[in-house]
Amino acid sequence: MRATEGLDGNAAGASELADGLWEIRTELPGHPLGSMNSYLLQSGDGAVVIDTPWGREDVRDAFVGHLRDAGTGVDDVRLVLLTHYHDDHSGSAGFLQRAGARVAIHTDDLAVMRDRFVENGYEELLLRWLRRVGADAELTRYALEQQDSLRARFEAPAVDRLLVAGEMIAVGPWHLEVVHTPGHTPGSVCFFEHGSRALFSGDHVFPRRRSNAVHRPIGADRPLQEYWRAMDRLSALRPTRVMPGHEASFADFDDRIAELAAVRDWKLEELAGLLADGPATASELARSVRRRRPWDALDGNARVTAIGEVLAYLIELEQEARIDAADDAPQLWRIRKGEA
Repeated sequence: MRATEGLDGNAAGASELADGLWEIRTELPGHPLGSMNSYLLQSGDGAVVIDTPWGREDVRDAFVGHLRDAGTGVDDVRLVLLTHYHDDHSGSAGFLQRAGARVAIHTDDLAVMRDRFVENGYEELLLRWLRRVGADAELTRYALEQQDSLRARFEAPAVDRLLVAGEMIAVGPWHLEVVHTPGHTPGSVCFFEHGSRALFSGDHVFPRRRSNAVHRPIGADRPLQEYWRAMDRLSALRPTRVMPGHEASFADFDDRIAELAAVRDWKLEELAGLLADGPATASELARSVRRRRPWDALDGNARVTAIGEVLAYLIELEQEARIDAADDAPQLWRIRKGEA
C-alpha cells in the first residue's frame, strides 16, 4: 500500500518505537484526523494490540498489512485492548477475535456500546439530546443518518474480558496498568506501561487537539469534571512518553496538561462572556466560540461534537452557580441574576 501522511506529516504504516513496540498507523479515508494509531506489543507469549481501525474491508486490509510489516500475523495476536468503544478504535476487533484474539474493554463502555448499537431506544435519546441543545433540522437529520451508517459498518465485538481500573495486564515483558479516564466516553481507559513509563492515551489527550470532554446522549452528566479527575490520575503516574490514538507521540506530559488547563479556563470564561449578551442555546453558542476552523468548515460530526463540548462547559458553569438553564427544550442558558 502506498504510504500516506496524516495531519502531523507522518506516513501510514508500521514504525518501531522501541524493541518490540510498534506504532501501527492506518489511514481512515474521510476521517477528519486522517488516520488512527494502533499499538503492537510483541512478546514470546504472543502479541497485544491496543485499538484497531475501522472494520471496513479496505481499511482492515491495510491494517493487516501494517501488522505483517512489523512481523506479526493476525493469528499471532493474543489480546486486543480497547481504549474505548468508538468505531475508529474498535472496528477491527471482531476480525482479530475470529482469528483467535481475546477482546477487552471497560465495563462502562461495553454498556454504552450495547445501548447504542445493539439495543433499541438510542434514536429517541439522540432526538431528545438534539432538542435539548437546539440543533436545527439539517443537523438533526445528519445525526440520525449518521447513526444508521454507523450501525451498518460497526460490528460490536464479543467481549472476552472486562477491564477494571487499577488492574495489571502482563504479557511477556509488558506490564500495563488500566487507568479509567472517562470524559470522552464513560468507559474510556488509558494503559500505562510500567517498564517504559509509556502512556497509551487513546482519545483522552493529544499533542494538538485541545479537548475531548464531550456531553453525549448516553454518558456522564458532567463529562468535563470526570475528564479532569482522570487527568489527575494520569499526572500522578508521571509518564515519560504519551502514545495517543491520533496524531503523533509526545513527551513533556506536564507541559501539555498545563496548556489544556489554560484552554479549559478560557473556554469557561468565553462562554460566560457570550452569555452576557443574552440567553442562548448550546447550539447557538457553539457557532460563536473561537476554534481553529470556522463553523461553516465543520462537517456534521464535528458540529455535533462541538455542541457536546459546549454543553459540557455550560454544565460546569451551572455547577459554579454562574449560569442557569431553562427546563424547556431547546434549553436556554443565561447568566444567573447577580452574576452579570
